[in-house]
Parts: sequence; structure tokens; C-alpha cells
Amino acid sequence: MEHNILVVGGNGLVGKTIIRILKSRNPQINIFIGGRKGGTGNHLKIDVTDPGTFQVILEKKNRSGYSFCE
Repeated sequence: MEHNILVVGGNGLVGKTIIRILKSRNPQINIFIGGRKGGTGNHLKIDVTDPGTFQVILEKKNRSGYSFCE
């Protein structure tokens, strides 16, 4: 079973620290970084004030084969 973690606000100081710790302790998990700006790769554009942006999670799941908890 693949494990995936979405860190919303992962581009800030605290989020980056959490991601670094998660990666070092669990190298086998997929970590996705959600933020207002988005980006490439595992950086997803997600704005908690705009529920429509959460659609990117399902799109990423369908393209990559990753299985997110829904």
C-alpha cells in the first residue's frame, strides 16, 4: 500500500520543516505540498478558501496513479 501525505501550507517555514522531517523519517512515502501558488511536481495549487482548487488532488491522483484518502 502506498502512503501519501498532503501538507497544506507546505511552502512556509513550518511547512518546509515538517516536510523535511517527514522525508527523513519516512523516505518511502509520497509527500505533496499544497499552497496558493502551486508549482511543478509534488507542489499542488490548493487554496483552503476556494474549495474548487481541491480538484487538483483528484486530477493528480488520476494522472499519477497515486491513491489519496478521500
